[in-house]
Amino acid sequence: MALTVAQARTLLTESALHISATETFSNLKQDRAIKDASDRFLRETHASTLTTSITIAAAATTVNITSTISEFVAGQFIYAEISGQEVHLVPYETIRRRYDGDTPVVGRPTKMGFRRDNLVQFDRGADQAYTMELTYWVAEDTSSWTLGTTGSTTGISMRLPDDWADEVIRWGARGYLIRGAPGHPDADAAMEEFDLLIERAKPVFAHNYPVLPLVIPLPGKPAK
Repeated sequence: MALTVAQARTLLTESALHISATETFSNLKQDRAIKDASDRFLRETHASTLTTSITIAAAATTVNITSTISEFVAGQFIYAEISGQEVHLVPYETIRRRYDGDTPVVGRPTKMGFRRDNLVQFDRGADQAYTMELTYWVAEDTSSWTLGTTGSTTGISMRLPDDWADEVIRWGARGYLIRGAPGHPDADAAMEEFDLLIERAKPVFAHNYPVLPLVIPLPGKPAK
């Protein structure tokens, strides 16, 4: 069962050390710390991912990702494929050079580059309509969780995986909550533990691999 916001708040306040009897943290401060920690964990580990079908129209050379995934940004990209064949992410300049010739290239797209966060350009015009399966990491969904609120909204389940959720709150959210506050000397130690937790988690998740740009060697020099 996924950790809920209400459970995360309880875990967070119970784990915060050096707190006086009269000192309290508002729900808003707690929620900001919880979201900051969980977003960083999800961003760096790719522990929560989605795969969405993107339609590429016949003859299209570009597609606006946000027409299908409203809040997508390029940094969320993990993997894309058409009919089981990978569409490789390469620097935009590599794609742009494909259109320098007089004869347009058509066929199934095999490479893509981001012209801007929401717009993908392909290495060729589609010779027919295609469906591209796009896999991307996602942060916590606050569309139904207004930070700092009380009541039923605190019961929404978070995207943190069960095996890691408690430690993300215990170390990461705690560090974010008390960092910079006077009288809380364990803030730095908590953040160090959080850094170590992220490093341990990275190899666990299958999609956590870097997207490497295509290297074009200079004339007379081998590619590394």
